[in-house]
Amino acid sequence: MKFLCVHLLDTRALISDGVSVHIRSLEEGMKRIGHSMDIVSFSDVSEEQKILYREKVARAYRKGGSNSGIKEMFNLRRDLISDILLKLDISSYDGIFAQGPLEFTSIPKRKIPVILTIHAFRSDDELRKGRLIEGTSEFMWFREEEAKALKTADRIISPTRPIIDEAVRRGANSSVLKVVPNGIDCNRYESTRTNIDAEKKNIIGVLGRLSRQKGQDVLIRAFAILQKKNTDIELDIGGPGELLDEYKTLANELGVADRVNFCDEIKNVPDFLSRIDIAVLPSRWEGGNPFVLLECGAMRLPVVASNVGGIAEMIEEGKDGWLVEPDDPKALAEAIFVALTDKAEAVRRATKLREKIFRDYSLEQMAKGYV
Repeated sequence: MKFLCVHLLDTRALISDGVSVHIRSLEEGMKRIGHSMDIVSFSDVSEEQKILYREKVARAYRKGGSNSGIKEMFNLRRDLISDILLKLDISSYDGIFAQGPLEFTSIPKRKIPVILTIHAFRSDDELRKGRLIEGTSEFMWFREEEAKALKTADRIISPTRPIIDEAVRRGANSSVLKVVPNGIDCNRYESTRTNIDAEKKNIIGVLGRLSRQKGQDVLIRAFAILQKKNTDIELDIGGPGELLDEYKTLANELGVADRVNFCDEIKNVPDFLSRIDIAVLPSRWEGGNPFVLLECGAMRLPVVASNVGGIAEMIEEGKDGWLVEPDDPKALAEAIFVALTDKAEAVRRATKLREKIFRDYSLEQMAKGYV
């Protein structure tokens, strides 16, 4: 079977973006089970069109602020993707995977099934990021587009149950809904460390774009608390983001800058993860299953994470990891301290998580869930 995947963002350029990683993983998974998948995204827009697009978005931001700018950005991207799709013979595909409601509404009228994947609701996501204001016409535009897609999609897939439940509350037909967890190439992740060595400096690590959502600032504050109990530790923060300077300043203000290492360019995820002893996911919110959690689990790393979204669906407190409430540096520090000091328990939970990842979160299983 042959499928087409549609995404409004720059799938090829956004290497660490969660949805882009999902698309590349789904493409590989399809190959492994004998199918193929083409991708249409903002990467396929011509450079000339991208220049005009950026000029229009900039004008919208200047004229109406973030609220107008974010709507114009997604509306223009949808139009550009729709133009590309109109030139394709989409009838040659067995199905289309729309990576969000706006992607869904960009697809021309067709007789083949369109599967809507919801990783998160953009209206909620942009609201949390402070780029949308609730109740405005722009916010309502996002909500209306989401409602159209929810009510007309042939199938709706999400990596986690909470998003499916929210889709039902927003009017989706429960008979077309399905949970299909994200998947990774498990065999690519082999840990070089199977326990925590009390005789050497232990490294706490976090990997992800530097953003308020991912909560690296919470971890830096927790690390400063932890430093008072255990001075033989370091913190590695991997990933790019516009908050790099802000987080460096925070580490300096808390007196831990000499023990916090920022690695903004990660070329090889397994290499980065093989260096650390405890993986931390201090997210303030999450929609789907974070790929970094799957990767850490496959590496047999003990995981301390926030009790939010798809993380809480994957980690079982007391069995295969530690869960703490989000935005609580003290609680996070306490959980990390336990993971560092109780080596046997850390290894036991890490082993259980690895077994779960290999059993339930492979590329092949994810791809089979879509066909």
